[in-house]
This record gives sequence, C-alpha cells and structure tokens, in this order.
Amino acid sequence: MLLPIAFFMFVRRVISQVVLEKEKGMLEYLKMNSMSETANNLAFVLHESVVNGLLISLTIDSLCFFRLPQEDFHLKILLMFNLAVILFLAGITSFSLLISKCFDSASFAV
Repeated sequence: MLLPIAFFMFVRRVISQVVLEKEKGMLEYLKMNSMSETANNLAFVLHESVVNGLLISLTIDSLCFFRLPQEDFHLKILLMFNLAVILFLAGITSFSLLISKCFDSASFAV
C-alpha cells in the first residue's frame, strides 16, 4: 500500500531532480570541484530520509497526539513507526537514484 504513495510523492520528484542535474551538467561541475558522485547521492538519501522523514514523522506524531486519547498514545509504537518511515524513505530514495541512472531526460524519466 505504501509503494504507490512512495512513487507519487517521493520517487518521481527525486528521479526528476537527479536527471535534471545530469541534463544541466551539475555532476560534471561537482567533479571539477572534487566532489564524488557517491557524496552527491548520499546527500540525496540523507536529505530525503532524515529531513523529510523527520518532518513527516513529527506531523503524524502531532496528529496522533491530538486525535487519540492519551491512553492510546504509546511512545514505543510511535517511535518504531517513525524509524520505519525514515528507513522506508531511505530505501525509496536509493531506489529512485538507481532508476535515474537509466535516463538522460527529466521529462522522459518521470
């Protein structure tokens, strides 16, 4: 159930960003400034999983906190869910980076 949501929300955006960087020659510019492609890919994965994952987790946590009664609000379950969201975002971002290696045009990739 989460896979279609992931494709429409995150994978499409990351693929278009990475392929657009290829079109603009940003990767060659980064290589001229002695930055590797691995560092660029790692930055994508960390940004999507840590920053966006934390924002999504905090939004869901606050909604659950205000909507659920206090006896139904279990911190351990919520923390496990937050970790699962962050790992899921890291996985789909890595998958989208793998897909983006096959395309040269951002519009065709999406």
